[in-house]
Amino acid sequence: MNALTFNLRLCEPILATQPESGEENSARAYGFIPGSLLRGALIARYRRVHPQIELTSDGNTRRLFLDGTVRYLNAYPWLPSRESRMLPTPLSWFTEKNEAHPKTAKHYDFAVAEAKLENAKDAKVEFCPREADVAQLYAAVRQLNVHNQSEDRVRKQAGQSTVYRYEAIAAGQVFSAAILVETKSDADTLAALLGDALILGGSHTAGYGRVDVQAIEYKENWREYAENTWDDRDKDKYKDEDEDEDDAREKPFRLPPNRISVTLLSDTLVRDENGTPGDFTAALARRVGVSKLDRLAAFQRARLVGGFKRTADLPLNQAWAIQAGSVFVYLTEQVTIAQLRALETQGLGERRVEGFGRIAVNWHTRATFAREDFVPVFQTERKITLRPASIRVAQAMANRQLRALLNTQLLDVITETIIKDAPENAQLARVRAAAQQSVVKTNLEDVTTLMKNIAKIKNAKEQWERAHIDGVSLFDWVVARAKKLDLEAQLKFTNADLPRVAGQTAQLDQAMRVEYLARLMDGLMQKISRERQQAARIQEAQ
Repeated sequence: MNALTFNLRLCEPILATQPESGEENSARAYGFIPGSLLRGALIARYRRVHPQIELTSDGNTRRLFLDGTVRYLNAYPWLPSRESRMLPTPLSWFTEKNEAHPKTAKHYDFAVAEAKLENAKDAKVEFCPREADVAQLYAAVRQLNVHNQSEDRVRKQAGQSTVYRYEAIAAGQVFSAAILVETKSDADTLAALLGDALILGGSHTAGYGRVDVQAIEYKENWREYAENTWDDRDKDKYKDEDEDEDDAREKPFRLPPNRISVTLLSDTLVRDENGTPGDFTAALARRVGVSKLDRLAAFQRARLVGGFKRTADLPLNQAWAIQAGSVFVYLTEQVTIAQLRALETQGLGERRVEGFGRIAVNWHTRATFAREDFVPVFQTERKITLRPASIRVAQAMANRQLRALLNTQLLDVITETIIKDAPENAQLARVRAAAQQSVVKTNLEDVTTLMKNIAKIKNAKEQWERAHIDGVSLFDWVVARAKKLDLEAQLKFTNADLPRVAGQTAQLDQAMRVEYLARLMDGLMQKISRERQQAARIQEAQ
């Protein structure tokens, strides 16, 4: 297929609103720019250039915008290191929950082979590279803005003012878009309409929607994804009957040649004979013309989708779609790769002109792969210069965002951490008291002193050494935390994760390190005590 590709640099935040945005005065944007926004913006420009043409009756405009000959794909984040657009992360990608560090986690593709993980956790990150051998996962950065609309601009009070909360795609990011065309003449027409800039999404007058259009290029035989093909040399990577299971799990073998995986590269709307949201496998079978199609595996979610029709000035009916990233596995005995390849150009289901229904065949076929850090490049228009008072405000905002990040990470770590053979509650209470006192003193000397005293008491020390956390005795773990103050390692974040506001980076000082390490100790000890109390109540009830 031929495509007109281009990049969109966000000069302002983009409000591409999801239907599920919470209460009525809130709006949360998708993590991508929907193809419907691009299509709508170009239709508006075309009407300004050709005001005398009726869109629905003119053959040329119907081909460009309405009948599906030209298809406007979603704009996904741009990956500079590979000079390609990213794609939705497959929902079949999992990692070990206790090893799910956002920078170094090892991922397993359950659509290829289900790994024996103790506690599997899905990737939960929106986008991944076009080439699926290495995971550089990325979620579009959003920014939260609060707006106040009042009947009287100088008075802000209940009954006269309305507060709106917008969570938009943050400015400075770069997204890559593609428009599928059949002829170069259509591509030239659309390229002229694109120009150097566009206004996309909602709330234009409130400072949202302006993007720069860059790197416009017409490409013949363009493919949306890079396929991973089967190699006969990979056959020996399968587990032999006498092979150790742990060794077999580490081998990056590929999808067997008798299986086909289908991954959705965009949300897909399919319906059954009654017009209700239908099953993807049944819709696929009808489209390729086979009577039976058995699904070996499926990893899917549903997402509510909507839209807006400018001619009627009304929203479109909302409907449940199969979410982008969903993966389905079938046998080649029932459907061939050639049959599925025929669907790649046109897509499957409804609203394909707006980028819905895109599929990839055998896109990701590795069973295991590593994760690499991906730091997006933000392109700002100009250097921000702040006055001293504004710098102080920006620094305070960045520090508050850091605390919000640490609170989230702290809760996740406490919830996920398992301590085996924990000491008695009285021993736990002593550490909790010392940790709480350390927050006031901004050092962990009370914890260090307490552990030295515990080491002198044989029974107490045995309890702490018998307990284990992440393969280390609980005694050594507490002592090490008080000595190293390694907050980053314990809450699983790096300096690259520190929030920035207007050029000011959040400051992680010693007082904050002590506070959150003390809260970590306190929280873990409290968790054990509560679990014991709950178990005791259940036992009494029985």
